[in-house]
Amino acid sequence: MVTGVETAGLVLATIPLIICALENYENAIGPTKAFLRWKGHLTIAKSELYVHYAAFDQTLRILLAAVAGPDDLTTMIEDTTNELWERGDISEDLKHYLGKAHTAVMFQIEHVAEDLLEIVRHLNISGTQEPSQNTLHSVIQANPPKSSSLDPRKRYFFRDRVKFTMKRQVLKERMSKIQHNIESLTKFVERAERLDEPSHGRHNVRFRAPLESIRENASKVHEELLSRWCTSHTSHRAAILLQDRLYRRGRGRKGAQRALPDEANAASYFALCLSDHVPAQKWLSTEFRVLELPSRTSSKVAVSITAPAPTSIQAPFSNPSTLEEVVELCSYLQQRADPIFGLCLDDCRKLRAYPGNTTVQILNDTQGLTLTQILPQVPRQLANGDMYQLAIALAATVLQFIETPWLDSAWNKDGILFTKCCSRVSGNVDIKYPLLLRDFTTVPPRTASSRPNKPSSSIQVRTAFLSLGIMLLEINSGQPLESIRTAQDLGSRTGPDIDSDFITAHRWLLEQETSGLLSHGFSSAITSCLQAWLNPRADSSDNEFCTHIQESVIKPLEVEMQCLRHGL
Repeated sequence: MVTGVETAGLVLATIPLIICALENYENAIGPTKAFLRWKGHLTIAKSELYVHYAAFDQTLRILLAAVAGPDDLTTMIEDTTNELWERGDISEDLKHYLGKAHTAVMFQIEHVAEDLLEIVRHLNISGTQEPSQNTLHSVIQANPPKSSSLDPRKRYFFRDRVKFTMKRQVLKERMSKIQHNIESLTKFVERAERLDEPSHGRHNVRFRAPLESIRENASKVHEELLSRWCTSHTSHRAAILLQDRLYRRGRGRKGAQRALPDEANAASYFALCLSDHVPAQKWLSTEFRVLELPSRTSSKVAVSITAPAPTSIQAPFSNPSTLEEVVELCSYLQQRADPIFGLCLDDCRKLRAYPGNTTVQILNDTQGLTLTQILPQVPRQLANGDMYQLAIALAATVLQFIETPWLDSAWNKDGILFTKCCSRVSGNVDIKYPLLLRDFTTVPPRTASSRPNKPSSSIQVRTAFLSLGIMLLEINSGQPLESIRTAQDLGSRTGPDIDSDFITAHRWLLEQETSGLLSHGFSSAITSCLQAWLNPRADSSDNEFCTHIQESVIKPLEVEMQCLRHGL
């Protein structure tokens, strides 16, 4: 199905095609005959098409600039057959950018396309021989441009003489409609551009999936891991990739490509590193999917762990009943010679194994490095925005995992793990891929985490945000909280506790602000985290509270990261 964005590209390609065809037609019949037959309307139509082309080109550039980076924008305008026009994420970004005006804008583009197609159908050029089947897409495919000249008259060449059979009055009516629709389109785009200011949501923050779905699926992942470990070892270890899952407009796609495919942002996707016991001797990188089964299986849900594979027509786990059953995860991990495989949980709660094609190694070192170990080098990443990306991932993790077993225990810099295996590395580690390290204590199968999800207590929510605020202070300065703590922070306490941590963090925040060592984004985010610790009504199941965190913690960091990377 052709998207609205793709239709816009077809319109941009079709207008020069019509101009060239009409030039060929006029040259073939001669200027005198053309004037007598068309009473000057053919020349007028060509002139109007030039104007419409320029207006549509400018309007489209303004529209695409909101959702595509400079390089992609240039590529799309210069090559209307480029695959970027078919990108679903660009279409989604445009829908979010235009808001309620999206449908009206798409209608205007479609109306222009319909009028152009009607004109094309009266030209005897390639792709128009079957009126019932031809579309702008088929016509453009049948008539590839011969030149990339800025002059529309030089884009297309025809070997055969072009004939034009449209009536003079009909052409006049079509041209009038095209003008009206392009003018309406321009007004919509101009209004959208005026509304798209920082105060009106240039950097609005929202997740690609509902938080409830992410939390529910994350809990399922934890439950399945916990119930499938062996009883030979008292503890096992897993690390889950911290994905921000934020919806971002596509500015600067060339300069900041997504680290993971779009599907990795879904509520059903969780990238993991598994080890069969603690301490971890060997890590296996894989991904964990929560899959909804077809409707015939009612409301049952399937969970899959799979090594990332390229897009295929049929998923290898599409027929789970034919796959090998895995009763115990540890023994299966130890027995496999090939690390590329997948697991899925069928509707009968049987764990099935299937072969994979490729894998993305998130962690291939035997140890990896924790945030504690890399703190001194983190601030050096400020130049390319990596530090902001890490901060945003940590902040988004709290909202995604706060009501799941993944954050049942305290989290801090000692539990954030990094790898050196990815290609785009910064220093010794790639901080774009933070993992949350968790140990699993063996429990009888099917009893662990069997309780339904329930809202986390206020103290758990408050503690999680205090820990987040402390980590943001630490990664901004490159120093651990322990090195900042003073005897005055402890007061009469015999040792540090969560209350003394808050006192230290609060003093540290004020000192950093006074010294000018905190950006507005970090200052706002850290302040909100510390305020959450003081809020006795902090409730992660409250939509207003979650929205407040998104606006006061994630958004300021996101705005500064985008400004740093793309100058926005």
